[in-house]
Amino acid sequence: MVIKGQLVTFTLNGVQFGINLMQVDIIERPTKIYPVPLAPSYIEGLVDLRNRIYTVYNGRKLFGFETVADPKDSRILMATVNGESIGIIADSVHSLVNVEGTDIQNIPDDIPDTWKPYLDGTVKHDGKTVLMLNLEKLISLPPSHANNV
Repeated sequence: MVIKGQLVTFTLNGVQFGINLMQVDIIERPTKIYPVPLAPSYIEGLVDLRNRIYTVYNGRKLFGFETVADPKDSRILMATVNGESIGIIADSVHSLVNVEGTDIQNIPDDIPDTWKPYLDGTVKHDGKTVLMLNLEKLISLPPSHANNV
C-alpha cells in the first residue's frame, strides 16, 4: 500500500488505475508474449525482457472488460512484486501522481465488489478518481477468479 510516494497511472476501458512507482521496473510497448498452456484466461503469457521472465496479465480480461485487438497506445507495465516479475497490459499509461496518506480515500460504493479486495483506496488526480491497485493482492489471485476481479 502506498502511504506516501508516487503512483504510475494507467487506463483500462476508461477506468484509471494506479500502481506504486517503486514496484515498476519499466514500461514497454507490446512485445512478443509466449502463451502458457492451461494458464488462467487473464494470464496472457510470458515475456523475456533483459534476462528476466515476466508473467503478463491482461488488464482488460482481469477486470472483466471486453478485449480490444492491439490498441495503439497500449503498454505493458513491468513490475517486481515480492520477488515475482509481472507485467500488466494497459490501454494507455498516463502520469505520475504524488500521494500523501491524507490523499487516500475509501473505495466508492459504485466500484464492483469483486474489484475491492485488490484495491487499497482511491486518490483524486486532475478531477478524476484513480483506483490504487495492490499488486501483492493481485498476484495472490486464485485461478478461479479469472474475469471476476
